[in-house]
Amino acid sequence: MNDKVIGKLSDDKSMSCSRLAALIGVSPFSSPNDELKNSISALGEEFAPSELPPDRAMPEVVEIGTEFENNILRLGAKRLGLYINTNITERVSSSKINLQGSLDGILEGNDQIIKTDHSKGIIVYGDNDEIRLSGPGVAEAKFTTALPSPEPMPFRGPIQCQGLQMCTGYKWHVIFTLYGRTGNLVCYIGQQDKSLEYKITQEVNRFERKLDIYKKEGSIDYYNPINTNDAARTYANAENELPPIVLSDEGSLAANQILLLKKDVKCKTETIDKLQTYLMSEMGIHTSAVSADNNLRITWPVNKARDGYVIEARPAARSKTLRLKLIDGGKK
Repeated sequence: MNDKVIGKLSDDKSMSCSRLAALIGVSPFSSPNDELKNSISALGEEFAPSELPPDRAMPEVVEIGTEFENNILRLGAKRLGLYINTNITERVSSSKINLQGSLDGILEGNDQIIKTDHSKGIIVYGDNDEIRLSGPGVAEAKFTTALPSPEPMPFRGPIQCQGLQMCTGYKWHVIFTLYGRTGNLVCYIGQQDKSLEYKITQEVNRFERKLDIYKKEGSIDYYNPINTNDAARTYANAENELPPIVLSDEGSLAANQILLLKKDVKCKTETIDKLQTYLMSEMGIHTSAVSADNNLRITWPVNKARDGYVIEARPAARSKTLRLKLIDGGKK
C-alpha cells in the first residue's frame, strides 16, 4: 500500500463530488452561490473578499484528516476485512453529466454480508442494516471534531460518495470517519441511492446551465440565497445611485411580517432570517426598497471598510440585516 497522499485530482472549472453537498444546499460551510463563484473564479473571474466566504482557506481539521487519510483508510479496511487500494493517480468522471471526483481509495468486496455492529463501529445506513459487498466500492476518509452520530451527516461524505459512485459505476461505499473528540473510528457503509442520484443529476445540470450563461454572456445567474450571509456575499456590489425598488406583493408581505415578528420576543431568529433572505433576493444590488402599498421603506446598507490600527481590518461589505421603517402615515 502506498502511504503517499495524492490529494485532490479534480479541478474547479466544473462540479466535483466534494462540492456536491454545498451545491445541493446542505453544507454549513458553503452555498450554491459560493460554488458557482468558485467555478467562475477558476475560469478567470476575480471576486472581491466581501463576495467570498470568510474561511475559504482549508480548516485545520481538514488538514488533519488529509494528513492521516491513509491511516484512517487502512484501519477501517482492516476492521471490515477488505483490501484497499489508495494509490489513486487519476480523477474519475461521469459519462452522463459534467461531474468529476477524486477517490481516496478503492475497496474490493468479496461478496461478504456486513451487518451493523455498533460495538465494532460498523454502521450500515440507509434502508437496511446489512449489505452485501460485491465488486469494487468507494472509500472515503473523514476526520471531524464532532461527536459520533448514528448516521453520517449528509455533508460529511454521503452525497460526495453518491457522486463518486455515479462517476465509477460502483454500487456501494464506506465512509471511514475518525472522531477526534472521542477517538472513535466509525465505518459508515452505504449503497446506491437512486433518488439522491436523480437530485445530483438535476443540480449538476442546472449548475452547468449557469456556467454556460457566464461563458456566453459574461453575466452571473445566481441562485436564490440560502440565508442572509449568502445574500450579503451574492449581492456585495450594491449601487447606491439606484432608485428604491418596489417590492412584489410577496416581498411586501415578507417585509410586514418581519416588522411584526421583531416585536415578538419569542420569535425565532431563523424565521426572520428566512424572510430577510427572501427580501434580499428581491432587492439584489439595490440598497433600498418600498413595499407595494408604499407603506414601508426597507434599507439594505453597506458597512464601511474598517482600518486595522487597533482591530483587524475589514473591507466594505453588505450588511446581513435589513432596516425597516414605516413611511409617514403608515400604521403597524
